[in-house]
Amino acid sequence: MTAMAASMPSGAPTANAPSSTVFVRNLPPGSVHSDLTSLFSSLGPVKKSSVIKPANAPDGSLNFGFVKFVTVRDAERAAKDMNGAEIEKQGRRYKIMVEIAVDKGQQ
Repeated sequence: MTAMAASMPSGAPTANAPSSTVFVRNLPPGSVHSDLTSLFSSLGPVKKSSVIKPANAPDGSLNFGFVKFVTVRDAERAAKDMNGAEIEKQGRRYKIMVEIAVDKGQQ
């Protein structure tokens, strides 16, 4: 196991490394990445945001997405402050769920 760890590139993420990305679910239908950036940018600089869309309906949304912050601290604050927040779109309210994203490839 030591030999394997030694062969990993310097700075490579590990399974226990804190994530600077949050997972956001229960987004309003029709949400786009700029909606996420606008919603979360007050909590810290957003490096990237994305809303996941189904392959068979590229104009739709699966109502979840990801926001990658510049720092882990900002992601942690976003998960704490925005989890359960209500947002409004087209006259309807949506309670979003926000948590630190887990990289399934690292487990």
